[in-house]
Amino acid sequence: MRVEELAEALKARGLTPEFIQIYQILDEDITRAMRAAAKRSGRKDFGYQRSDVLITAGRKVRLVKTIASCFRNKKGYSDKVLRLAELLEFELPALGSLTYQKTRKMVTEAIHAKREIQRMAAEHRALWLERIAQEAATLKPGSDWEKVLKQMITASRQKATNNRLNNIFRPEWASLDYIEVPNEAWFMSSNGKELYEFDNGIFVAHQQIDERVFEPFGVCKVLPPDSIVVNVTVEEDAIFVDEPPEHDPPKPTWRSIDDPEEMQEWLRRRNKRHLNQMYAEERPPTRVEFQKILAEHGTSEVAIGILEGTLDPSTLGMR
Repeated sequence: MRVEELAEALKARGLTPEFIQIYQILDEDITRAMRAAAKRSGRKDFGYQRSDVLITAGRKVRLVKTIASCFRNKKGYSDKVLRLAELLEFELPALGSLTYQKTRKMVTEAIHAKREIQRMAAEHRALWLERIAQEAATLKPGSDWEKVLKQMITASRQKATNNRLNNIFRPEWASLDYIEVPNEAWFMSSNGKELYEFDNGIFVAHQQIDERVFEPFGVCKVLPPDSIVVNVTVEEDAIFVDEPPEHDPPKPTWRSIDDPEEMQEWLRRRNKRHLNQMYAEERPPTRVEFQKILAEHGTSEVAIGILEGTLDPSTLGMR
């Protein structure tokens, strides 16, 4: 009714700024109503819907992973594995005929097959329920089973619709249009336990040694919201913080950057500083055990062997 009245008024009076504003408000109201309805309908029953096909695919993934584990650990098949293989009518390969590459290929193919079934989970469940309904109708015509299964089929198809609604109304990803950087360089937590340094796009937290005395080495952390701005004196063995004002200590101030080139420069500096910090903290990629894999920019014989499935990573002694 409201839309029809506006349409008639538009024909009679023509387009005016007032009408544009009214139509904009109406459009926002309709959009909000549609999103609210989709939210109520769509945010229901997450997860994959169970069916005989999906159950079988899941069991096969578990079986081939167990086969790969038996091969790596040089252990024979257990009774449980034999029973599962019999249930799936799966011919177990002789462990002596397997290679690491073959076992990895088996696991990969089983996982991919399961994912394909998961993409069509609602349809597989509906077909499964329809088959059960037909069998029930043959065995017990006119029974409550038919009604119950029809309701389950309807619910299954409704869930598929809900998932599609979720995908339609999911917020869109947007490119980065601005960043914020602090105008100051040194900050301290409100309890005085940590000192934060803004260094090329990241915050480095320095641990307290004594009152207003902090270690020169730090680790990456997020600046706490209750931090205050401080003045420091940096020496080789420690960082000394001047006593902040007792009343109304200064808070961090920020500036926005929306120029694309300046944003890219800050992000490059941040990424480089992150890499330096990784070496300073001796993170796993910097350790000796990983160097064989990371050598030659990831193109070493070890890396290629892992990617091609001819080398078992568990033999590299990285534990």
